[in-house]
Order: sequence, then C-alpha cells, then structure tokens
Amino acid sequence: MQHDFHYISKKNSEVQKAYRDILNILKDTQNLLRQDFSFRFNVIGSYKRNMITYDKKSNIGYDFDFNIEVNDNRLKPKELKNMLQNAIGKVCVKYGYDTPEDSTRVLTIKKKNRRNSCIIHSCDFAIVNTYTDDENKSHQEYIHFNKATGSYTWCEQAMSFYMLTKKINWIKKNSLQNDMRKLYLKKKNNNDDPNVHSRSIFAQTVQEVCQKYGFFKDNSIDTSTSFHHMWCPTPISYSPTKGTNLFRNLYQSPFDTTLIEIREQKKQNQLMINTKQTSIWRNLNII
Repeated sequence: MQHDFHYISKKNSEVQKAYRDILNILKDTQNLLRQDFSFRFNVIGSYKRNMITYDKKSNIGYDFDFNIEVNDNRLKPKELKNMLQNAIGKVCVKYGYDTPEDSTRVLTIKKKNRRNSCIIHSCDFAIVNTYTDDENKSHQEYIHFNKATGSYTWCEQAMSFYMLTKKINWIKKNSLQNDMRKLYLKKKNNNDDPNVHSRSIFAQTVQEVCQKYGFFKDNSIDTSTSFHHMWCPTPISYSPTKGTNLFRNLYQSPFDTTLIEIREQKKQNQLMINTKQTSIWRNLNII
C-alpha cells in the first residue's frame, strides 16, 4: 500500500490551532482589503464534515478548505483573485505560511517544517459567487484559472456539485456515515494518481454509497451524471451576470463553429441540446 491515511479529529489541539490561525488570516485579509471590497468566508470540506485525513507515510499533512465570497461583482475575475492572493500573501507569512500558490480552482497556502522537508498542513481558498437564476434556483460559480492562456473566468460548478449535499443528507438519514468513512479512507489509500484530489475521491465515495444502498430508488431522478471530465477549451473572460438558465461561460473551440446551449431536463434526467450556428468558435463550459 502506497499510503497510510488515518482520520484526525477536528477537535485535535493541533488542528484547532491551525484552524484559528487560518480564521485570523482571513480576518486580517478582510481588514487589509476593506477599502477595496468586503468578503465573507466559510469553512467547507473535510473539516466541516469532521473527515480530516493525514498520511503517515507521506510528507504532506492534512488540509483545510474555505470558500471566499466577495460582496462586489464589479471586479473582473483576474483582478479579484490577484488582489486576494496579494493580500493573503502579506498576512499569512506572519503566521508562518508560505505565500499563496495560484491553481486552477483555488489559492493554496502551506505551513512547512523545512528541517524535515514536510508540509504540516495546507489550506485551499476558492473564490465563489452564489446567484439566483430566473427560476429562483440557487447556483454557484468559482473563478477558474487557465494556466495555458493565463486567463481567468467565472465557471459554473459541475452539475454533480448541486446533488452532493442531498446525497450526504440521505446518507446521514439512513445512518450510513460509517460506511462512507470506511470507503473514503480505503479509496484514499488505494489512490495512486496525484492529480485526483480529495474532493473528487469524496464525491466518488458518496456516489458509490448512494448507489449501493438505494438512493436512486428513493429519488425518482438519477442525477448521478457528472460532467467533470468533459472537454474544457480556452475560456473567454466575462463579467458575471445574474438571472440566466444557461451554463454561462463561453469557451473558444479550435474545431467547432457551433454554440451549444445545454439545459437540464429535470423530469427525464436527460440533456436537451439545442444547436445554433454562430460565426464564433464557442462552446459552453460544463465542467
């Protein structure tokens, strides 16, 4: 076995100390950016679920996940993420963290033990925007960074994202948390692909528990389809606009001259695809 993952309680004193430090970093960042914009934040992921893991065989410690939601939609995605990256960088070094790394979905800070060449823990910050569409349904998007082009766009969350909470609640209602925890740990220990992140492993775990114990029999619509691994071309920057039923990011395609509108057909759980000709090479992002 390549890994030796174990759970560590969020009540652990070291975890609590790290959590308080990250809260202070975010509060200090709020104060630093107060003249430019305000934002709120909330912890998500393994800490919120009390499913924090660490690998005894690895030099990479446990991690935290936070959403940052800015109360101002006038700023462009690149400007917004860069301002947060710079501000967090000025603050986090005072608490012993390295400056933030910018990745596709998040900003990441790490606290390292340089003597032993290991990461004690890390924290990912996703910059998100929650909005309501014309049918009064809630949606969430995040800032997507395309490293190949250096572009930043608002990107709609995958369709599976919206069902995850419902599935987790169903698992809790049916007292299947232990099954979920055991399978999650097993999957993490068996994962040999460094590009497969914990959030993906957790989503797969939830999906398998739901399939095994009858979630889709209790729910008339099987919404298990995930679009996470579908093609994602080069993004076109835009400013977020509220009140649309379409997946809203337009992408340039090097081989397609079609604008595809994709809507969820809730009753039959199928995708209704309407094709329109356009002179611009574009596709809607659906990852």
